[in-house]
Amino acid sequence: MDALDAHTVSITSTHDLAHLIAGVSLEYFTREVVGCGHLHLERSDPSWFGNLLTIGDVLDAVTMVPVDDGAVTLSKTVDGEHHHRPAPTRPFEIRRAGSMRRERRIDRRDLLAALRDGSSVVVNDIGRLSPPVRRLCSILAAQLEAPVVANAYLSPAAAQGFDIHYDRHDALIIQLEGSKHWDLFDRVVDDPLEGFRDPIVDMSSPVRYRLVVQRGDSLYLPAGLAHRARSADQASLHLTLSWYPPRRHELWSAVLEHLALSDREIRSPLRSWDPLIEADRLRGALQSIAERDDLVEVVSAARSKLFSQWLAGEPEDVGFALGAGLDPLPPTTQWSSTKVMWRPGIPRHVEHTSLGVEVVVPGRVVRLPPDCTVFVERLSTEACTLDEVASGMEGSRAARVLEALVSCGAVVVIGE
Repeated sequence: MDALDAHTVSITSTHDLAHLIAGVSLEYFTREVVGCGHLHLERSDPSWFGNLLTIGDVLDAVTMVPVDDGAVTLSKTVDGEHHHRPAPTRPFEIRRAGSMRRERRIDRRDLLAALRDGSSVVVNDIGRLSPPVRRLCSILAAQLEAPVVANAYLSPAAAQGFDIHYDRHDALIIQLEGSKHWDLFDRVVDDPLEGFRDPIVDMSSPVRYRLVVQRGDSLYLPAGLAHRARSADQASLHLTLSWYPPRRHELWSAVLEHLALSDREIRSPLRSWDPLIEADRLRGALQSIAERDDLVEVVSAARSKLFSQWLAGEPEDVGFALGAGLDPLPPTTQWSSTKVMWRPGIPRHVEHTSLGVEVVVPGRVVRLPPDCTVFVERLSTEACTLDEVASGMEGSRAARVLEALVSCGAVVVIGE
C-alpha cells in the first residue's frame, strides 16, 4: 500500500486520440474497431501516458475541495457479493479574512482506510477536478464529435470493485499505474440504450478472453460487452474515457425538426387523428424526404444542431477564479514574452453576452467577465506573446484569465 500514500505532482502533457490508441491508425480504430469488438493495445513503455493522473492526484483532488454527493463512491466485490456506497464525508471549517465557513469534505484518512479494506475508489467525471484530464476530454470530444466523460478507478492490490457487468457506452481504458486483469465475456446486447430494459448478464457465462493490462496499455470495450476486472499485486489506477455519440434515431429526429421549419405538413399538430391515416402520411413524408435534392445539406444541418446542443451544455462561470478570494498568481511581467495560441484542433467559438464573453470548447462553456473580452479577441491560431494578448490588463488578473482558458483546453502555452 506504499504507493497509495505517495504523492506525485502531475506533469501536464498533451494527449489526443492518436496517442491513446498508438499501434493502430485512427481510420482503422474508427472503422474496424469502434462498435465491433474489444482491442487491447500493449506497450512496452510504462510512461506512455506520462503523469497525466497519479494516485496522489486522485487522493488530493477528492479531499481538497467539496465534491457533489455520489461523485466519489467506494466499491468492493467479494465472493460474488457487491458492496457499493458513497464515500463518507466529515465537517470541515474554512477560515479566511476573519470569517468562517463550514462544509463537508471527504477525508483522506477515510479513503486510505477504505482502500486498505479492499474497496476501490471510483471518481465520476474526474475532469471536473483535474485540469489535465479535463483538457484531454475536450480534445477527444473535438476528435470524436461527441461528449467525453472520464471516470477514475483507484484500487488496492488484488481487489475487484465490480462483478460481471456491461456498460451502455463505448469506453477506452488507459492504465496509469499498476496493472489489472480483465475477463471479457460475450456481448450481451448491441448498442444498448439508456432507459431500456436490456438483457441481464448470465453470471455463469464462460470467459472468452483473459487480458493483463499493464501501465501504459490501452483497452477499448464496445457498449454491451460483459466484463470484470481485478487489480494485480499492487495498487492500480486506470482512467475510463467514455463517449456518447448521438444515436441515429436522434439524428433522424433532428432532420424532421429541421424540415418542420419549412414544411407545414410535418409541423402540423395532432388533434383528432387515426393511426392508419398517420401511418400513410408518414410513408409519404419519408418518401418525399428521400427524394429531396438537398437531403445531404439537411442532414448536415441537423447534425450540426446535435453537435451544438451538447457542445453548449451548462456554462461554467470561472469568474470566481478571477476574484481576490484566492492567492494571486505571479505577475505576468515575469513571463510576458511567453507565447500562447488557440489550441489546434479545438473549434474557435466565442459568444458575447450581456454578462461578458463565453468561450465554447467541446463539452463545456466557460464564462468570463466583461473586461476579459479584449483578451479573448486577441487570441489567435497563430502564436502571440502574452504581453500582446493581455495589453492593458493587470498582470495577476491576466494570469487568472489565461489559467482558466488553458484549464478548459481552449488555449495552449508554447513557451518563449
